[in-house]
Amino acid sequence: MAWLRQHEVKLALLDLMMPPPDGYSVLRSIRGTEETRELPVIVLTAADGDEEVTRAFEMGADDFLRKPFKSAELIARIRSLLRLREYVDMLARRERDARVVLELTQTLSSTLDFREILYTVVRRIADVVKVERCSIVLVKDEGRVGYVVAASDDRELRDLPIDLDNYPEIRRVLE
Repeated sequence: MAWLRQHEVKLALLDLMMPPPDGYSVLRSIRGTEETRELPVIVLTAADGDEEVTRAFEMGADDFLRKPFKSAELIARIRSLLRLREYVDMLARRERDARVVLELTQTLSSTLDFREILYTVVRRIADVVKVERCSIVLVKDEGRVGYVVAASDDRELRDLPIDLDNYPEIRRVLE
């Protein structure tokens, strides 16, 4: 489980019959941990009973395959689950984007304060791209001085002059 939390994993193939912890314990841990809760899991087993199938699905397995299995079937099921996960992720991104647009629209319609609008925009951009700080910097005619007109981490920041020679990343963007 520690390894799963530290690595980006697209899918888990989980054998139910393995030395402790057994597959059920691992599945319970996967579904009970925030970082792995949505990880697609295909359960594999050599057991014949239907109770294993029922229990695995009740515990959150996404698919089930009995051993021995054909490799083509396993590959098809993996591809299917990965396509489904990609679709769910796309829907989550669209929902997040819609919330951002809604918030920006509400801010635009509820205030005439241009500074408040800029602050809301940079704050949401920082949230969406998961950075600590996002700023809007105005530069006139490739000058050496820029003006920070809005920053996501300081609502009160206004027209802060900055020497662009100290910000090579901004210089690269301007070039």
